[in-house]
Amino acid sequence: MLSVQHALDNRSLRALERCEAKAGLQDTPCFIARRRLCGNYNVLSLSLGRLPNPLCPHKGVGHLYGGMRVLGWLGGYSPHLLGSLSGRAWNNVAGWLRCYVRGGHVTQTLRSGDMRKKRNTVVTMVCLLVLVLLFLPPIEMARTGARRMQSSNNLKQIGLACHNYLDAHKQFPMGADYDPTGPKHGWFTRTTPYIEASSLYSRIDMRYGWKHPFNKYLFGDVYATTINPQIDSLSTTDDFALIHYLANPNIMHSKSSVRLEQLVDGSKHTWLVGEISQRFQPWAYPYNWRPLNEIASDHRSDQILWGGEFQVCNGDGSIRALSSDADSIVLHKLSTVPPIADMKATVVPYQSFEYRDVARSVDRYNFGELEPYARKHQKGPVWSAEIYYEHGEPHTLEARVHSQGEQSKLVELIANNPTLQVVLIRGVVNDSLARELSHLEHLCCLAMDSSDLSEQGVKVLAELKELRILDGITPANLLEIKKVSDTFLVE
Repeated sequence: MLSVQHALDNRSLRALERCEAKAGLQDTPCFIARRRLCGNYNVLSLSLGRLPNPLCPHKGVGHLYGGMRVLGWLGGYSPHLLGSLSGRAWNNVAGWLRCYVRGGHVTQTLRSGDMRKKRNTVVTMVCLLVLVLLFLPPIEMARTGARRMQSSNNLKQIGLACHNYLDAHKQFPMGADYDPTGPKHGWFTRTTPYIEASSLYSRIDMRYGWKHPFNKYLFGDVYATTINPQIDSLSTTDDFALIHYLANPNIMHSKSSVRLEQLVDGSKHTWLVGEISQRFQPWAYPYNWRPLNEIASDHRSDQILWGGEFQVCNGDGSIRALSSDADSIVLHKLSTVPPIADMKATVVPYQSFEYRDVARSVDRYNFGELEPYARKHQKGPVWSAEIYYEHGEPHTLEARVHSQGEQSKLVELIANNPTLQVVLIRGVVNDSLARELSHLEHLCCLAMDSSDLSEQGVKVLAELKELRILDGITPANLLEIKKVSDTFLVE
């Protein structure tokens, strides 16, 4: 057996190709085989049989000719071609080519650089995968810890808001209030001025309930204080933003008026607000309370928070972690810390809500700022408008206007949203604006600060077939409207 190793660099390979082209050997079996080898085939075996050496027939394959290391006769090469190649070309045959000659059979094996690259790529990917598997659990633990800390801060903010309300009103927020039409607002709505939503509270019309068209659009905004970052659900399918924290029913319930002195076991031992893991409710819902044993039961059946634990804010503002697997006697004692509310006052009517992971859409328009003089002497926000969507369609428009010129831009905005059903104008409604409102075929509720309507403007509003609720109109215009139509519920 004869084993010889040769290295072939790029220059020698190009020289070999030029010689083959001059000799017209492009279509020979040897040329094709060599090109396949250079194309990085891993293994190529050529069984050429016992080929005679035409230069020295009695020497056989592998004879050294003319001082050059010639490995053998590969079919198609001619003697004058071999003689034209320099010794350097054959001395440089291969880290990529190893020839073994056994009994006239030639086996060529390519040691490809691509194989080494692929092997290195696989090793790199395996190392990266191992690193990811090693570092992923600590990263997830750090993220969970950060979310838990954020939820704890939310509970502290709510507890602080309740105490600020207590300082202002000498009692904790009322759990829910009522009028003849039903429940109106809950405890969290009353604490919004003390959290981060004082501007929101000033826009809520406390005369009407939480589902009234003049209030409903305000309760779709998601606030960070109401959301536990460990939970994905943000709002209901009816576009009400959710809250992930519910109150102690012994302190905040229907028409409650609990004072600090009534916490006879101490505020440190009385829980105020706690985390929930399911059966979420809108933050504007009047019945946002739940007994502690029910909260623990929900956590046992759905441990999506902190490994079977949940947090509560005590009456003194401190945060306590409770286990959902705590003994029922312990949970009962924590639930029955005085004061004890009347059972009828803590009853929550059954109502289920469907959730989604996205908040509702709002388009906000700032038409421009007030003139410098007006900005000095006129209080209130810059004139602007907001369009609130329901089920993908523009539903409610709230606009703030301060002058006649601003109303012209508002008219254009109304014309571009013909599906509006509720319009609230924080300003004066005149005839031009009334004419544009008459094109809203689905308009059912209209509120304004005041009106300046002529007889023609009154007639235009009276012709709106779907309009049922009209609020803020001046007494003089009200009398004129009643002469034309009695179908309005004027509030």
